[in-house]
Parts: sequence; structure tokens; C-alpha cells
Amino acid sequence: MYYLPEEDENHYFYVHYNGINYTLPRYKVYNFPGTVSVNMNVTLPKDGTIIVDKPPTLVTTTAPGAFYKGTLIGVNVTRGIRYSISIPKQDGSFVLTMPKKEWNKHPSFFEVSYAHFLEKSKKSGEVINSSFIPAPKETEPNHIQATN
Repeated sequence: MYYLPEEDENHYFYVHYNGINYTLPRYKVYNFPGTVSVNMNVTLPKDGTIIVDKPPTLVTTTAPGAFYKGTLIGVNVTRGIRYSISIPKQDGSFVLTMPKKEWNKHPSFFEVSYAHFLEKSKKSGEVINSSFIPAPKETEPNHIQATN
């Protein structure tokens, strides 16, 4: 479950299971934390559709990881060639490490929008392997040429 509080002012929580919506008691809201990931353990009621909003039927604990959104840069290289590249910094700069023989072929770059939940954090400037970068979609910039 991903929740982005800055995009939604309402904090409605319900569980949909076997065609039934289970909800919190009337006038109760669940305030999802905006800066940490959580695991939620919910026990559905045997009778009715109201979730008891306290332990042991509703327990929330912090969890590793976070939802990451941003732009990654990739390089169009010969199949099987591995490279590493840093996650772009705020100013758009990044560092690319690849075999010189492949660089001399003047490969083009591409951009991909990245939005995934990761258990291990990633930061701008951190180096990632090419296997981490998804292929670009048809709508994403591809064949970007580097200039000196």
C-alpha cells in the first residue's frame, strides 16, 4: 500500500476482501505517517464490517524502505555490456562508468521515470548498476546524444 499524504487530504482507510468493504468506526480516520514506511496488521471482524481501531486488531509498526519517485538516466549500449551510473543530483549531474571501447561508440542516453517501493534507500549521487534501470517506455526520451 502506498500513501502519499501531500496528494490527498483525506485519510480514509478500508480493507476490501471477498467483495466486502471493512472500515474503521464512523468518524475515525487513520493518519498515515508521511515520512516513514509502515507495516499494518489488520484483523477483520467475524461479524459486521467495522474494524476495531486498536491492538490487537489494528497494529502498525515502522518498516524499512520507502516509495521513490524520480528520473533515472540509462545508456543504450551493446547487449551484455554492464555499466554503472549515479542517480542524478538536483542539478541534473551524474557520473557514468563504462568500458572505454563502448564509450568510443558514442552511445545515446535515455531517461526513465522511476516510481517504486524499495526496502533499501537510494539517494541522489549514489551509484547504481545498469541492471537496476528499467528500459524506457515509448513516451520517454530516448537517443539523447552527449555533447562535449
